[in-house]
Amino acid sequence: MAQSDPILIRLYKAGRQLVNYLNQKPFWHTLFEFIQLSVRKVWTIIRVLFLNHYFRGVVVILRTVWLIVLILFIGIAFLTLMDQARDVLEAMVEPSAISTWRTFIAFLVTFLCSLSTWYFTRIVFVLKNQQRYVEVELVEHLQSEQTGVGIAGEQAGTGKVPDGRGGGELTAEPMPTEEVVPLTQKTHIITTTERGRAQQTGDEGLAIDDTLFKLDDNLLKVFTRWTPLALGAIPMLTLMLALSDIKNSGIHIAILIALFFPYVLIAYFSQHYVRKSPNAVVKPMDETEVQSDDRDIQGHSLTELLPIHLSLIAVAFLFSLTWFILSTWWESNMLISRSIGPVAIVFLGLTVQVFVASVLIYLDYLFNTPLTLMIIILAAFLHNNNHQIRTLDHRNYYSKDRYDSLKIAEHFRRWLDYRIDTTTVKDSVAGPDTLYPVYLIAAEGGGVRAAHWTASVLAKLQAMDPRFFRHVFAISGASGGSVGASMFTALYRDSLVFSQDPYYATHQTSSLLTQTQSILKNDFLSPLVAAFFAPDLVQKFLPLSINSFDRAQYLEDSFSSAYYQNVNPGGDGPIHFNSLDSAFTDLWRIKNTYELPALFLNTTRVETGQKGILTHLQIANNPYFTNIIDVQDTIHQHIPYNTAAFISARFPLVTPPATVRQPNDPSEDWSSFVDGGYIDNSALETTMAVLSSILNDGNPDDKSCPPPDAAYRKLLSKVKFRVIFIKNSAQSDERNEPQTLKGFYEVTAPAKAFFNSWDNNLSSKYFITREYLKGKSSVSNQVQVDPQLYILELDRKNGTIPLGWALSPGANARINDQIKNLDQIIGRNRQNKALLKGLAIKFRAN
Repeated sequence: MAQSDPILIRLYKAGRQLVNYLNQKPFWHTLFEFIQLSVRKVWTIIRVLFLNHYFRGVVVILRTVWLIVLILFIGIAFLTLMDQARDVLEAMVEPSAISTWRTFIAFLVTFLCSLSTWYFTRIVFVLKNQQRYVEVELVEHLQSEQTGVGIAGEQAGTGKVPDGRGGGELTAEPMPTEEVVPLTQKTHIITTTERGRAQQTGDEGLAIDDTLFKLDDNLLKVFTRWTPLALGAIPMLTLMLALSDIKNSGIHIAILIALFFPYVLIAYFSQHYVRKSPNAVVKPMDETEVQSDDRDIQGHSLTELLPIHLSLIAVAFLFSLTWFILSTWWESNMLISRSIGPVAIVFLGLTVQVFVASVLIYLDYLFNTPLTLMIIILAAFLHNNNHQIRTLDHRNYYSKDRYDSLKIAEHFRRWLDYRIDTTTVKDSVAGPDTLYPVYLIAAEGGGVRAAHWTASVLAKLQAMDPRFFRHVFAISGASGGSVGASMFTALYRDSLVFSQDPYYATHQTSSLLTQTQSILKNDFLSPLVAAFFAPDLVQKFLPLSINSFDRAQYLEDSFSSAYYQNVNPGGDGPIHFNSLDSAFTDLWRIKNTYELPALFLNTTRVETGQKGILTHLQIANNPYFTNIIDVQDTIHQHIPYNTAAFISARFPLVTPPATVRQPNDPSEDWSSFVDGGYIDNSALETTMAVLSSILNDGNPDDKSCPPPDAAYRKLLSKVKFRVIFIKNSAQSDERNEPQTLKGFYEVTAPAKAFFNSWDNNLSSKYFITREYLKGKSSVSNQVQVDPQLYILELDRKNGTIPLGWALSPGANARINDQIKNLDQIIGRNRQNKALLKGLAIKFRAN
């Protein structure tokens, strides 16, 4: 116990000292002083970083041209964050004649965009009065300083001044001196008051010279001179940044760097914009100040500009108007946009938008009213949706049950009967004991890549054996898969209709595969982008909707144009109509209608998230199509064939939602539909529903059709269903190591997650489909089902094959090479060798 006494004594003394200290200066008061000092230090740091005159000068300058900055920011985001832009840039750097020409035009237009951005930003600064920001701040500062001096004077009469720490008083000291610079020199009061108070509190870190926070006209002149040049460099810098992530783009970046020199020379030495009045008084200037208009912050009227600048503004107006007209008129849109390419179109659009933005900024200043902001807010509340799908209003439409449309099971019965009448099972297969193959095809989505691969695979299989398409009962497609399936089905249909015509037989000598590849090598993206930057963008600010300004129609028409040019070579043949422009249901209104497969084009309803399907068959009241919208019958109007295909291919951001009007009130919108990939990009779910509908044929519980007779049962015993999946997405284990999200990750993360989930969800789709087929094959049934899911996959390991609606020559070549060796690709998989069993197709080993 004695040994512990010294320890207890020491603890007791320490406790007494703490109590005495707290009695002299309460702990809460010490904590409050610490928090107060910390907050003041943090505030000082914030002032130094964000309230200094440099930062505030940048804010003032950028606020003057805020709309131009916003447009440039959107352009940067488009070229650097969107995967479709990367695809376009990769196509631009490929060594080909068309790529070289488009690259030249793209660099030329980018240079023009930089000059336009610099020039119109400069014109805005010349016209707007920037000096008012300095004058307003100076008046406010004078008022606050005079108030502070008055208070200090009253306290000086008592001989006391505040302690500065909230408690106690100090003996008065002489009043702090102030240096006042004349108002005409547009600078500010430099006071030592705050510095003195900071020294009294012992907080030397707060003693900052007030001149650091005061905005003066000299600083504004510097920003006024250099900001336009910096903003003008953004288009070229953006393109350089986007190209820096593309392989083999070194020479392109070097060219852009070389273009910087003429740009800087033009921008730097263009200094005179305003006419000098002979009666004007020249103000004295510093020796270091250059007498030039690019440092002028006084503001001028439009009429004071030199004639050359008035002429350039007029030229810019005429150029913008011409660009709008050419982009709106379909023929000129397609001709010009496909010639210069999407990159040049983007920078042309930015060039025009920068000019329009400068006009709006000047009108805001002229009328001293935020007209631009008012227009944007008003446009947000306008109901001017112009994305209603096109309909053939001159045609009377009747519900499917009134124009000989059949349910799936009954259609299959007649489809099979037709083959009994036209050929025998023995002639259609390799031998009398071989089961008659019936194919159900699912075409995966994926933009033009899916369209090209789907159509080319179908064309190649048909070329390998001309009997193949007669064995295809139905094709289910999503997104680009729907477009590819629809296009080839139309080609096959037209080849049947016009094959007996002498003109067609003489002039159309190319195969279906050649026609398919010739159609899909076209650039469908450029007309779409041109329409987006001109008519469709203007439409957003109009009080009325103009349906012809819908950019989706330009995409549909570009496909129709390419199709017509290939199907009707010479233009004066017997085909005086375009199958893609005719009614969707008319495709099957031919004598040999059962030669064609049924199409099931999947889409998604925005308002409810339901799946929608476009097909010429009836799916209403079908238990396997529960909660699915029959879009064609719901529209209750005939729609063009190409419109039906692209309702399924409404790729996010690239194309707008397809709006459907009320059937009984065409003036009102009913619903909107987007890409079928939102629900099932594989299209396998619909394929299984079709097969289930067929297998239910003859079920006593199904009153839609009578049970099959004995002859029909005997025929069904010779039939075997096989499911083919035309796949173009990459397997998750085949992709490169995913890159961590960087700039604007909160904006890009939802879109990237959505797109990447398309590919990764396929594994579960495969499993469900295979288990379904195995289950059907194990059940004793009149119709036999192959348990194998046959996958025809696009190899994307070598080179990039993009999603967007344009394929580079290299990407086209990579697809065509795989199509050329499709028999070898099928033969690589031992299970796939049974895919076309019974058809005259030979396989090559590796």
